[in-house]
Amino acid sequence: MLIITIMTLQQILTAIDELIPAYEFSDAASAEELDYFGNQINVISGTVLPEQLIIWFSWHNGQTTSNSLLPDENWKLLNIDEALQAWNYFLDPRNEFLEPYDCNWLPLFSNGSSDYLVFDLNTGNLILYWHDDPERNIEFASLSQWALFVKETLSSRIAENSTASVLIEQERPEALIISVSPAKSMKHLQLAREIHQITGFSLMEVVRKLSDNSMDSELIWELSTAVNSLDRSQMVKTAMQVVRAMQSCDIVPVLEIKSKTGQLEVINYADLERLQLKCLTC
Repeated sequence: MLIITIMTLQQILTAIDELIPAYEFSDAASAEELDYFGNQINVISGTVLPEQLIIWFSWHNGQTTSNSLLPDENWKLLNIDEALQAWNYFLDPRNEFLEPYDCNWLPLFSNGSSDYLVFDLNTGNLILYWHDDPERNIEFASLSQWALFVKETLSSRIAENSTASVLIEQERPEALIISVSPAKSMKHLQLAREIHQITGFSLMEVVRKLSDNSMDSELIWELSTAVNSLDRSQMVKTAMQVVRAMQSCDIVPVLEIKSKTGQLEVINYADLERLQLKCLTC
């Protein structure tokens, strides 16, 4: 028997949250923010705020990280203020930008390089606006199509990594260890400060672990000390933030997990994401 289930935009967005609960989305837009947004849409374009956009910003009002949802893309979700600011830029006749641009195209995604994925208020299409290319192709027919694409891509990625780590599959690791490749001199003092802010570890301890002559370059999270699953999940999320900070400074950390019997296993970042998910259920 073949069963085809049609999901609503809200259901698909909820499924995305369940797939990546550690992703740093912003909170949902408030009723006041949505009212303000709707008024701006009406004043500027003479149209009523589309239902898809109400659902969209009631899901998350942008994101707090610059990381893309998908590893092979670089789109960031704009919040209401950012979307209106970008839209007003294109609507101001004093500004110069590459045509064509339609006044009903509301920017919803940005790559930080003046390129946008815009929402057509008339059709609901998501259209690519390139700042240096006049092609304006429809990337997705709707926000629902975009959300389904993201959901399916994330699901496939998780499935591909489902057997990558034996320890993560078999049991909850007792410890998560990040071994730091020693940095050159003290040029990574700013990184040390960032790790200090992320983790709460003492600044001097982090500086020492990043130094050239450090014999102890391991940052360790004892998962067994967590009081509950949420605490364990937060520990792994913190480690993920540290890894991203290191990678942005061209430091390649070695990730390891340790079982109750002392067995060590090297893992990758995808395993770390899976461990964060597993911690919520164990």
